[in-house]
Amino acid sequence: MSGDIKRGSVEMTAAMLISGTIGWFVVMSGQPVSGVVFWRCLFGAMTLLVICGALGLLRPGIITLRAFGIAVFGGVAIVVNWLLLFASYSHATISIATTVYNTQPFMLLVLARCSSARRSPPPSCSGWHWPLPAWRPSSKRSRRRAGHRTVMGSAF
Repeated sequence: MSGDIKRGSVEMTAAMLISGTIGWFVVMSGQPVSGVVFWRCLFGAMTLLVICGALGLLRPGIITLRAFGIAVFGGVAIVVNWLLLFASYSHATISIATTVYNTQPFMLLVLARCSSARRSPPPSCSGWHWPLPAWRPSSKRSRRRAGHRTVMGSAF
């Protein structure tokens, strides 16, 4: 196994372990949703600060004001996203809430495409649907790669 593939596999496994257990930790902590999100943001910000410092990305002038504004907007959006996700755990099971959370972007893309007044071009590899082959039934010959396709389809 090449170094890049091994590193990617380890990183994806770690990400899926974190993603797959966060709901359980939120529910078991008994903390209010806003508290959980606050601590998640604090630890995330400290980690990113260390990583960006180590990579030399904290130099003055490296980021434009426009890029900074986009980053702030994205940060606010993800915090609201987490607040809504974690709040949903008290209204549905963790598995249902997480499934909806992960499939909602696809639902929004389909809804946007269906409600658009202009005619969409035929599907292409750059479209919204390219991860869908990850869930197609596999033949015996390609069953080995089915897990990889599912992970890649889920990741993107």
